[in-house]
Amino acid sequence: MAWRQRRTRRWVLGAIPAAVVGVAAIGPRPAVPALAQDSSADATALLNDAAVAMAKVKSFHFALTTVEGKTEILDGLEVKGIEGDVVRPDRFRAAIQASLMVATLEVKVVGIGSRLWVTDPRQADETYIALEADTGVEELLNPDRLLLEAVAVIEEAEITGTEDIDGVETTKIEGVVDIRNALERAANGTPVPELDRDDENGAGLLPDGELLIAVWVDENSLVRRLALGGPLTPAEDPNVIRQLDLSAYDEPVEIAVPATA
Repeated sequence: MAWRQRRTRRWVLGAIPAAVVGVAAIGPRPAVPALAQDSSADATALLNDAAVAMAKVKSFHFALTTVEGKTEILDGLEVKGIEGDVVRPDRFRAAIQASLMVATLEVKVVGIGSRLWVTDPRQADETYIALEADTGVEELLNPDRLLLEAVAVIEEAEITGTEDIDGVETTKIEGVVDIRNALERAANGTPVPELDRDDENGAGLLPDGELLIAVWVDENSLVRRLALGGPLTPAEDPNVIRQLDLSAYDEPVEIAVPATA
């Protein structure tokens, strides 16, 4: 448990105040005797139910925020936030709020199957360009490709409280997740290749390493919020924290190939 203690202290030292981000920062686990006598067993059952319920979802809206640290994509774009929609099995669109040096800009992205397009920030009009596959970009932008897969492979899970999120009562579960397990689950069991951890400028995903994770599940076993602490690429800050908020489950959404692609 030494690893967990070291990691927890780091999160506490770098925690964002709850009043700023609208959610209690992940830190020391409070006692919740009213929730269950066996928090671990109940947490595992809740996560299993969540994995089943989420697998049945056909579409959802998401907002992904970097609440601590820094994350970069697409040759130096520092991501502030991402908001968009997912239509299963293989479509998503998103608007990325990012900064490049002193400039603030918005980049739009559309993914359909194995194809990915982004708007060219150098163009005045909304012109999309194609990206190469297997760059790790989609796993960072589309929560269905990695973050939601992590829910099914959380270890050392414990119920740590309840919380109201936008009027919805949720149960908070904390644990750790091995990113390799989440990536392999997303790839239907295909082994994930090793990555050189000494390559600090690498754009690919770090395939190994345990990260802290928190999940907020509602009474219908749907995930309403997820927070992940730790880097997903070699270029990211070691203390980076992502927060994913989900809503608008199964509402109709149309995602098509961009007209200017």
